[in-house]
Amino acid sequence: MPTETLTNTPTPLPPPPRGDIVFLWSPYPQPDGSDPSLTTNFYIASPEESIEDWHIEPVITNLFGSPLMRISPDFSHAAILFAEDEELAFNEIRRISAYDFRDNGIQNLTDNQCCLYNFTWQPDGQAVIYSQVHDLFVVSLNNAPTEQLTFRNSLSPDSEIFNPVISPDGLRLAMTTSNPNSLVLYNLTNGEHFVTGEVSYPSSYLTTVWSPDSQWLAFTSNFNQGLSLVNAESRDTIQLAGASSRCFPAWSASGLKLAFTCDNTIYLWDGSTQTIVELVKAEILGPPAWAPNNSLLAASFTNGDKTGLLLVDPVEGSTYELYLNSHIRPAVWAAPIWSPDTGWLLVLSEPAEHDARSGIYLVNRLTGIPYLMMDTTGLQRPYGFTWLLAD
Repeated sequence: MPTETLTNTPTPLPPPPRGDIVFLWSPYPQPDGSDPSLTTNFYIASPEESIEDWHIEPVITNLFGSPLMRISPDFSHAAILFAEDEELAFNEIRRISAYDFRDNGIQNLTDNQCCLYNFTWQPDGQAVIYSQVHDLFVVSLNNAPTEQLTFRNSLSPDSEIFNPVISPDGLRLAMTTSNPNSLVLYNLTNGEHFVTGEVSYPSSYLTTVWSPDSQWLAFTSNFNQGLSLVNAESRDTIQLAGASSRCFPAWSASGLKLAFTCDNTIYLWDGSTQTIVELVKAEILGPPAWAPNNSLLAASFTNGDKTGLLLVDPVEGSTYELYLNSHIRPAVWAAPIWSPDTGWLLVLSEPAEHDARSGIYLVNRLTGIPYLMMDTTGLQRPYGFTWLLAD
């Protein structure tokens, strides 16, 4: 009688979610101290046949001076603030260039200039506003002359401007200033501005996040200390957490709710009732991230020897734990990145004491199974992740 030979058929890997992933990375070993000669590249990762099969390519290389990247609101461009060589980086001389995802073109928005501190995209994705020492400038993608914004009526002559962040409706600009160290809201339509209060030195490390409806500005003090809200219309300020807590805020897409991690707890602030509820606790919790459809919150967590992702339903208050393999330790300083279809989460894993592996993982939201997208073991951290919408 014939016998049947059983064979183990490997389970096929699931297809990847649609949409490219962009990030910055210096693909070199972590130096013992600061090494200004190490460069950073701008990468685009494109999905191919399976979840572990990605075409990862550096499209702009040899960026110096701790580059800063921001994606335009319409996802058509990436603007990058960087220095062209080591000497320019040492002298704080940088430029802003824009990469066009549609035709792979690169456009220089500024020349090499001293003290370009930061920038923000205008909501239409056609121009950026950048701060340079004492002033603000607008430069557009259509090669129009650079425009200087003037509003220095009550600022000290030696005040420097940091961290311009425009509201989603394009009407107001939040920024921090030195001498004195303050958080300022500037009305772009009538030129008026008001100081919400003093902030700690150095004010360049203040975190500011606008609500999507442009009604509220959430801000922390230096290095995420404390958390407050200021109403853009009434100018009223609400303190949600004191300076002794380290807080990381994230707005819902509607702008009606603010999730925030403070130390080992995730809270939810409801703008309609202005009340706070506690959602979940853990020994260690990372920054929260809203799913694109507002249905869930995700954050990395550690409880004892168990690590993974927490998924929280902000309406029901229920939680679901996705435990990851022992060699995967989600970086507690980085929020997970949702795929546009909400089916996957990008997690940056850092080495634990008992394991030297690190890398970029994609975690299935339903099964919790992690798939390695890129191994970064022994190398520097990638940063500045954005998951672009699929065409």
